[in-house]
Amino acid sequence: KGGTSLQCRHCEGDAPCMAICALDAIQRLVPDGPVLLNEEDCIGCKKCLSACPFGAIYLPRGDSKTVVKCDLCIVRTEAGLDPACVAGCPTGALEFRDFDDEDLKKQRSSDAEVVRAARAEAEAVAEAKD
Repeated sequence: KGGTSLQCRHCEGDAPCMAICALDAIQRLVPDGPVLLNEEDCIGCKKCLSACPFGAIYLPRGDSKTVVKCDLCIVRTEAGLDPACVAGCPTGALEFRDFDDEDLKKQRSSDAEVVRAARAEAEAVAEAKD
């Protein structure tokens, strides 16, 4: 049985999930670093779920009150290891690359278009409610 990988794309600039989080529970520790969730600050309002243009943030089953998102396995990558999804991918379809990779830059440019469109749509919805 196949599955779908919904990984956080760690949007460039002000990621929509960061922008909508009123408590700053989602932020970057360094500029251009991964977008990280501080579970202690998250109150589970779920606004970030609708803000993420890639559907990469979710509320797990069970009693959890906080959302879950990819942290790029920051502990693993800082130790020189691939993220767990890459290391565990049975077909080798996932890869972890440097942000300076030319093909990755093209993909991130395409992702940025999706983010811009999602922001515009969210702004239009917010204006319509006012």
